[in-house]
Amino acid sequence: MAKVKDLCLMTVLHVDDDIEVSNMFGHMFRINYPKHKILHAENGFDALVKTRQFNPDLFILDICMPYVSGIQLAEEIVREGYLGPIVFLSAYDDQQTIRMCKNTGCAGYFRKPIDFAALFYELDNTMVQIFLKRLEQGRAQRRALDRF
Repeated sequence: MAKVKDLCLMTVLHVDDDIEVSNMFGHMFRINYPKHKILHAENGFDALVKTRQFNPDLFILDICMPYVSGIQLAEEIVREGYLGPIVFLSAYDDQQTIRMCKNTGCAGYFRKPIDFAALFYELDNTMVQIFLKRLEQGRAQRRALDRF
């Protein structure tokens, strides 16, 4: 059975082709969540490789990227079985783009330039939900084992 401490640790994949945004986000993330693992990918192809390798708990995706958009990437990772939260960061604010993001089941949508206070508030809530889901899964496993 996993320890509660281990259930709290998250792996987050941030995908953005803008190196300045990636560096700033990574810096702010490490300040706010020093024990969590942050991974970066510059495009959708790199993100898919890292997804298969590290199985992230949470995705934070830019929308406009070369080769594969953040929306296309979200659709692909969901098609591959990912059921967790996806947060989008984008300079776009048109209703069609927002609707397309919501159709992927996104947990949040934040406009660039990023309001880090609002983003990290949302990430706090999202990570709590991940933790609670893990805790419940652990309880269900324990109940199943107790029946035997």
